[in-house]
Amino acid sequence: MDEERKAFEPMRAKLKEQPLPKIVIPLVPNCDGDPEKVDWAKAVVLGRWFTVDGYPIKRKVNARLAHDGEHLYICLEEELPTNMLQNSEQIWVGDDWEVFFANQREPPYYQIAIAPDGRFAAITYKRYRIEQGNWQCNAKILSKILPDRWVVLASIPIKNIPHSNGKFFANFYRASFTLDEFRFREFLAWSPNFAIDFHLLDRMGEFSLGVR
Repeated sequence: MDEERKAFEPMRAKLKEQPLPKIVIPLVPNCDGDPEKVDWAKAVVLGRWFTVDGYPIKRKVNARLAHDGEHLYICLEEELPTNMLQNSEQIWVGDDWEVFFANQREPPYYQIAIAPDGRFAAITYKRYRIEQGNWQCNAKILSKILPDRWVVLASIPIKNIPHSNGKFFANFYRASFTLDEFRFREFLAWSPNFAIDFHLLDRMGEFSLGVR
C-alpha cells in the first residue's frame, strides 16, 4: 500500500461507518424519453466518487439523475483525454460505465454496462453473478465523446426498473484505464463496496422519485 493510501485509512474507516446514501430524484417536465431534452441543471448530482474499494480519486467523475414520471434519466460524465478510451468486444473488459438496480439490497438485480462506442448490455441476475438473462429494460443510450470528456445520456422507462412505491436501490460505477499507465485498469464507484467487485449490493444507495 502506498503512503497516500495509508494516510487515508482512518478516513476510509469513517466512510465505512457513514449511513448509506438516500437520494431524492427531482421531477422535471416531460421529456418523452429523450435524455437530450432534459434540463440537467435541475437534476440531482452524484459528485463524490471513490475507487470501488473506498480510496479517494483525483479524476473528475459525476452522475446526474432526473425523472419525468415516466422515465428515469441518467447523465454519466468524466473529464479526461478521450483519445485514451478503449472499446472492447466484451463491454466490461474495456472502458465502461455500469449501473446496477435492485428492488432491495439483494438479488434479483439488474445491470447496464455501456461502452464508449454506445453499445450496451442489459442483464438480470437471479443470484450473485449467476442465473443471468437479458433485461428487457427498453433503455435509450447515447454516448458522446468530446475531446475533453465522455458523456453518456440514458433514459429507462420507470415501469421497467425494479421499484416499490417509487423507491429503488442503485449504484454507479466506472471501469477505466488509468490516465498515466494505459495497461492498468481502475475501478471507480459512487458508493464504494470496499472490495474490487461491482456486484456487491449492500452498499447501494436508496433512491426515491420526487414529486412537485
